Amino acid sequence: MYDGLRDHPGFQRLRDKILEYQDGAMSVIARRLMSGEVVDQREIDFMRGFAEGALVIVEMPEEAEKSLERAAQSAWNRALQEQLTEEEGASPYG
Repeated sequence: MYDGLRDHPGFQRLRDKILEYQDGAMSVIARRLMSGEVVDQREIDFMRGFAEGALVIVEMPEEAEKSLERAAQSAWNRALQEQLTEEEGASPYG
């Protein structure tokens, strides 16, 4: 499911647009600063926060997939540990 979303052309285009916005915003701020203009820190913070928030949304499928993989691995490890514990308890030498 996540692979399909991540590979969807529309989703990729959205991610590209967000990265373009981020690059463009940095360029605009840099040009303004280099020209001697005083740029309000709140404006810089807003642009950065907007871009970072948008990236979190488009990266959510990857993070969700990683989270699911960690949960599955953890469950597998617990199941193996429980099986080993039961086998040790059943041993006549235990």
